[in-house]
Amino acid sequence: MPDAVADPNPNENFFNRNRKGRAVVRPRDLLVLRFELSNLTVSPGKPPRLQKAGSGAAHLIVHFPPQTITEQTFFETRPAGTSNPPPPRPGTPDKPEPGGSEALTGPPVRARIAGESRLAFKVPDGFDIPYTLESVLEACETLELSVPANARPPIELATPFGFTDLFASTVGKLSARQRASLTSFAARSLRIAALQGDRSTIELRQATGGPGLKALKPRKLSDADLVEIGTVLDPGAFPTLRGPRPAAPGARQTAIELPWRLIISPHIDERWRHAKAPVDSESTGRTELWHSRLVAPQANGDVIQPPNPDTRRTVRAVWALTGEGSSKPMISQFPVAGNLPLPNTTPFRMPMDDFDRFQITHLSSNFSVSNYKPEPVGTNLLMLSALGGWLDSRGNWDPPGLSVEEWVHRGTMGRDHYVRIVYKGFLYPFGHRVALVKVSERKFHNGKGTAEAVPGNTAYLRQRLFIVVRERERRFVDPELTNNAGTVALHRQMPFSSVRILTAVTPSLDQPTSPQSAIDGFGQTLFWPCVGGSPFKFEVAATDIDGRSVQFELPMIFMDNTLASPRNLQGDKLVADFDLAETNAQTAHEAWTDPSRAGRRVAELKQQRIALAPSVKAGDTSVEAVSVSFDGFSEKKNFKVRSYSNNLSRPIFYPKVERADIRIAALSQLTGSGKSNKVEWNAHYLQHGFAANNQGQVFVNVISELGMAQLDFSTQGDRSGGFVQPNLTPSALSRLTGPVTGNVANFIAGNMNGADAFPATLSDLPLPLLFGCIPLGDVIQAVSGLSGKPEQVPKFASEASTQVESFISGLARLFEFVSRLAEQPGAIADAAIEVAKNTLDDLLDQAAAYQATLVADAKARVNNLKTALLAVKTEIAPLLTVTSIDTAPALGGLAGALTNAQTAANQLRTAANAQVGGVSLPSGFRQSLLQIAGQIETALSDIATITTLITQGKALFQALDAIVGQPDQLADLLGDPGELGTRLTAVKNAIAPLRSTVSGSRLLDGAPKQAIIGAMDIVLQVLDAAADLLKLLEMLTGDELTIRFDWNPPIDNWALPGVDRAKDPLFRANDKRGFLVAVEAKVKKNGSSAPKISVVCSLKHFDLVLIAPASFIELNFEKIEFRVDSGAKMDVDVLLNDIKFVGPLSFVETLRDLIPLDGFSDPPFLDITPQGIDAGFSLTLPSIAIGLFNLSNLSLGAGFTVPFIGQPLSVRFNFCTREQPFNLTVSLFGGGGFFGITLDPHGIQILEASFEFGASISIDLGVASGGVHVMAGIYFRMENDACSLTGYFRLGGYVSVLGLISASLELYLELRYEFETGKCVGKAQLTIEIEIFMFSTSVTVTCERKFAGSNGDPTFRDLMGVDAALPVDDELALIGIDTDYAWREYVEAFA
Repeated sequence: MPDAVADPNPNENFFNRNRKGRAVVRPRDLLVLRFELSNLTVSPGKPPRLQKAGSGAAHLIVHFPPQTITEQTFFETRPAGTSNPPPPRPGTPDKPEPGGSEALTGPPVRARIAGESRLAFKVPDGFDIPYTLESVLEACETLELSVPANARPPIELATPFGFTDLFASTVGKLSARQRASLTSFAARSLRIAALQGDRSTIELRQATGGPGLKALKPRKLSDADLVEIGTVLDPGAFPTLRGPRPAAPGARQTAIELPWRLIISPHIDERWRHAKAPVDSESTGRTELWHSRLVAPQANGDVIQPPNPDTRRTVRAVWALTGEGSSKPMISQFPVAGNLPLPNTTPFRMPMDDFDRFQITHLSSNFSVSNYKPEPVGTNLLMLSALGGWLDSRGNWDPPGLSVEEWVHRGTMGRDHYVRIVYKGFLYPFGHRVALVKVSERKFHNGKGTAEAVPGNTAYLRQRLFIVVRERERRFVDPELTNNAGTVALHRQMPFSSVRILTAVTPSLDQPTSPQSAIDGFGQTLFWPCVGGSPFKFEVAATDIDGRSVQFELPMIFMDNTLASPRNLQGDKLVADFDLAETNAQTAHEAWTDPSRAGRRVAELKQQRIALAPSVKAGDTSVEAVSVSFDGFSEKKNFKVRSYSNNLSRPIFYPKVERADIRIAALSQLTGSGKSNKVEWNAHYLQHGFAANNQGQVFVNVISELGMAQLDFSTQGDRSGGFVQPNLTPSALSRLTGPVTGNVANFIAGNMNGADAFPATLSDLPLPLLFGCIPLGDVIQAVSGLSGKPEQVPKFASEASTQVESFISGLARLFEFVSRLAEQPGAIADAAIEVAKNTLDDLLDQAAAYQATLVADAKARVNNLKTALLAVKTEIAPLLTVTSIDTAPALGGLAGALTNAQTAANQLRTAANAQVGGVSLPSGFRQSLLQIAGQIETALSDIATITTLITQGKALFQALDAIVGQPDQLADLLGDPGELGTRLTAVKNAIAPLRSTVSGSRLLDGAPKQAIIGAMDIVLQVLDAAADLLKLLEMLTGDELTIRFDWNPPIDNWALPGVDRAKDPLFRANDKRGFLVAVEAKVKKNGSSAPKISVVCSLKHFDLVLIAPASFIELNFEKIEFRVDSGAKMDVDVLLNDIKFVGPLSFVETLRDLIPLDGFSDPPFLDITPQGIDAGFSLTLPSIAIGLFNLSNLSLGAGFTVPFIGQPLSVRFNFCTREQPFNLTVSLFGGGGFFGITLDPHGIQILEASFEFGASISIDLGVASGGVHVMAGIYFRMENDACSLTGYFRLGGYVSVLGLISASLELYLELRYEFETGKCVGKAQLTIEIEIFMFSTSVTVTCERKFAGSNGDPTFRDLMGVDAALPVDDELALIGIDTDYAWREYVEAFA
């Protein structure tokens, strides 16, 4: 560097003759100086005189020896054998230990010394003093300093002054001409302020006064005043002059190198104070080291002595030197991207580096930028001496495009003791403003007992880094931000409205260049803060969209302000460099998403509940988050994000949730599964949110992967309703329905069909089945317009709320049920009429088999009843299209139609009991007519209640609408207890009569009834428990989690593949809306009570035709209903309308009168277990004896099994049983047998039949007796695909003499054919037994042979291959050099 700053070789002798000035040494107090005279002369005399020589500028320059040295600084590590104190509370995790890698060396340590420093003083005209050391020192206290142009004094703080302050309040009363002249006056003042910077002229102009002008207060205008006045008009109208930039001080300017390589200077208003003569201590006799102190005298000459604070005692860093280890030169222009060197440790680590010094210089003394005001460095103490300087200073800045925002320096006699540099930065990805603090501090160290033991007690400089969080909380409510394509609204992928960092200060960090911290060579400007070799996890509290606070820990990336908010120079202005900021943000993003560090971006939430999207009901968008993966969004040329950054005062990236690992409460609570799902944002939601074109209200997609959580009731059928297992794999989450399965795009568009919702082929999830055998995907009809039909799709709701919210949600749920109160009874009544009509058609077909004249009247009455029923159906038809009860019609003609139908039913009953020509109708036909007449009469009486249901339902609808139908008035209503109480009373009064009507209605029997009564009871329970409204509001506190699964889809017929479902259905749905599943679980979030689970599942008005089209039995169900409540026993209700034996079992039709059609509703036995429900009955038939003929032990049985898991629904019938066969005897001939069959929709599960016949004869002659028997029989058994047919013959006889000697012989022959193997097995057994008095013995000889067939024999591949179940190519691909299998073992045995 040029000599103007300092001598090039600081190690050269201070007294060398070639150095400027004359040296002075006063050994007594170690004063060592050189005085350089510029345009000054020394006149002879006693004493000589120092005088100014001419008219030019004269200077007195005082040179000082080097004022500082810098030493090697060691990054601080935790001393061996020490540790953090234990945590204050049990369970609190230990604090991470600080880490590092630099071991101490020396002493001595490496060091560098500064160059000389100098104080330059301006000498005025007429200067004349004695040329003695004391006189010169005294003159130096009063002379004005010669300082660099950028060593300006601090700007005095003044009251803000604006352009309007130039004018008096009476300006509006002036004439137009006067006001116009004032405008010209003001423009001139503005020009003086902006262009010339002439403060005194402005004050003088105002002081002259005049109409409309206001005299200024007696003070000086500051630069800030001029700037503020200048901004009133167009800033470009009067360009301001550039101020001075940092530059190397001239030879006649003050330049103090303190600290090393940083040139500082006081301003011209400051002075130096020092002793003129040696100062001795009277008490000790010692002499004080000579030194000169910087002071800032006030206008009256008073001085605040250092080290007492004084706001006017300041210095500025006017230049920074470079040299050894410098990677870039110091420049005068304000540094922008690329001008600054990176932090470095060359030639060794020091308290400050070029990265620090360059910034401090420009931040404190670069006046060339019009939109930045440099702030000086406050100085409590600055002293110079021959042994080095003292410095106690502190500078603060708001760095535009730079990062040093604070510099604290304390040094004594040339040695640094404490240096703190604070760097402005941000944390990626949330963007909190933080400060990276670098502290270099001298600490004593002897290292006793460690590997770093050194002699003495050396005070080393130790350096540590830590982060202070400046901006504790950031809020993210920015709905206007999108990506450039407009396909992503940024706030939708950030479900937290605020993020608060609870960590105030981190522990000491590892070096930014350590392997775990470093990012692409950026050093401390971009790194992972690590402690002890592991990323430091900041403690974070975030508030989600529902206002719920969650806490987690997450490592983050520190991003220096030079990278986050870079600036460019345009003319004399610093402008935001958005392009570079976006590039740097992308660099941070790439470091954040580095696959080798993927775990760092994941926050473990430990199943805390978070709302991922705005909710309608509390909790309907909430999930239990296992972990959340965060990231930041940045994009080139995104002007919305640029605007959000507020000219890069905030980061140009926006946080987002990339994906999450969650537990869906509806799945985990309803199925008991502990598995989780990974979710990511749905693209349609990110663009449109919950707009009208998102009818399904989908917000996240579920990522398909092995082991994911699924809705699997295959092992817990009792939680879904026993006979239905709506197993599904979630593909998305919806605010409307909870988990969504199938085609998400269709669901968003408002459409869903069974094939979309449920898989039709086997996968890792069991097929979703009805009755364990009928695929739900084939039964469920397509649904469109989901927003208006949420009940028609599987709806999982998880509501986490306070009881206040639960009470309001309960009212809203009751409101929803009541609004559909007209549609549901109408649909059920319509289905009941349709079933009755079909039965009447069957009776007409059956009547064709009888004599026409016998059944003519009955047929006429059946047709009349059909016509009357059609009239009733026409009257209730408008209810099927009603969307809300408030629009339900009056049904004025229903009463007349019901009366006509009742009359027709009575006439049918009369006709059934009548005789034609003295002959009654066939008993079976007559019973069917009476039965259907009774069923229709019951149904008509139920249909008559529809009018009452609608009237009472409308009353409750109106009462509820006054509370929950006007959400915009809810807040006002809750704030008006009187009005709220009145409306709640109206709700209570309307519930009572409706509840009574619903309880007695068969149209709402089962699940629909239980659902609506349950909703009413919840509301009544809360209202009845509160004596007054205030008590109600007091009791509605506490948190509760409610999980619901509601589903009422439209259903259709189902047939086997390839069969017309309309013509030959196996499952016939007579009521298309007769299927309902409702599951509810309530759990106190604080665990104060056990979960309460309620399950209701019902299927009404359907037929099972087994096994259509090869039908042999038809079951006509009125209902099958399953109920489970945690407070009561499991209950099942199955009601059959009819059983018809058709096809090969039509002969059994003659027995139908013996089977009670409601036998399963109140059966003789009901066995309920966690595996399923088994209901059945058995009837004992009377024996028949006529002469030698005897038929006894007759029985008839039937059963119905609904497994919760495993097998499908099955029906069984039997005539006698294996254990109790029927017996038939005629004289000496006899026999017996049984027949049983178990069926399910797949076919025959088990069919077995047996019949045995033979003869027996015996004779007793007194002395001897004997007998012979011959028996033969057949036994057939079919189980699934395995069949066997067995025939046997048994011949035996015995003889006994006087009871002392007896002998017996039995021959047993059996021939069994196994259908599955094609083998025939023959067996013969001969048994001979002899008994003589007390001795007996027996011999049995057995022989068995198999004939023909080889279906079951293993092949060579089965015996010797790897896996015969695989295709041949796949099996061969498995065979490698080391594969062990049977053929290899066999071959190697002979090798």
